[in-house]
Amino acid sequence: MGLVEQAAFDIKPPRASMKDMVTSGYFIIGEEFIHKNGKTAILADDSGKLTYNGHTSSMHEIAGEMEDKNIQVNGFDAFSVRRNGNLVSTADVRKEYRNKEIQ
Repeated sequence: MGLVEQAAFDIKPPRASMKDMVTSGYFIIGEEFIHKNGKTAILADDSGKLTYNGHTSSMHEIAGEMEDKNIQVNGFDAFSVRRNGNLVSTADVRKEYRNKEIQ
């Protein structure tokens, strides 16, 4: 039986919440989240919300706001953070968290 028959493509990765990643130290309160368009937001608190232009909300809503959209967009695709002087996508940080912290 092949992957299609096994529905392998329908298996979703385990959920990794911003709150859990902040609690585990993968993101740090006060850390800059740099949007792919260069705009920055700050990780506001341990719930994982970001602050941008005085507005605090989910990373997905903030990413949409930074793109001048009235909808949420996938913040993990939009943001990067600095790690050892290099920009690392938040999607890669989430992947690392899943690999190390979620069995």
